[in-house]
Amino acid sequence: MKPSSISPQQYELLSRLSSLPKHILALHSSDHLVEMVLGELCDARCFNLKKAAYFIDNPDFDCCRGVAGFNADDHATRPSRLWEAQEAFAQAMEKSAFHRLVKGVQHASITRNNAEVLVNALAQQLNLVRPAFYAFPIKHDNKGVIIFEANEPVHNELFDYGVSLLGFCPVF
Repeated sequence: MKPSSISPQQYELLSRLSSLPKHILALHSSDHLVEMVLGELCDARCFNLKKAAYFIDNPDFDCCRGVAGFNADDHATRPSRLWEAQEAFAQAMEKSAFHRLVKGVQHASITRNNAEVLVNALAQQLNLVRPAFYAFPIKHDNKGVIIFEANEPVHNELFDYGVSLLGFCPVF
C-alpha cells in the first residue's frame, strides 16, 4: 500500500504492528515482553483499548490462566515510545492493580466449557464494561484469549494479526 492511499491513523497502526516482530525477537528473553506487546496493542495509536486481559487457555488440563493485564488508567504518564522505556513500563505494570488481578486468575478452560459464560464471569471479575473477546490458536494446541474493553469499537481487520503476536511471547 502506498502511504498516500491510507489514512495517517492506518499508517501508524501498520507501522506499529510491523515493528512488533522485530521487538519480540530483540527482547525474547525479557520477563516483561508479553506485557510490553499487550501495552503496545492497547495504545491509542494502535487499537486504542481501555483495558485488556490476556489469558492462555489449555484445554488439555482444563485451565485458563491470566498472563497480563493492561489498564490505560494505570498508565496515564506512559512514554510515547514504549520500547525505549522498558524498565519504567515494567515497573508501572508491576504496580498496576489490574495487571496483578489478571495474573492471579486461574479458571476452567474456555475451550472445553461454555465460552460465553466463562468470558462473562472473567469480565465481571475484572470489572470490564462492555467486554469483547477474541481467541486465537497458539503453540501446543493452546489458545490465546484476549478479553478487552475498547475506547471505540474495534472493527479493524488487523486486530487478529496484532493480538496473535502475543502467542510468540514467552510466558514466565
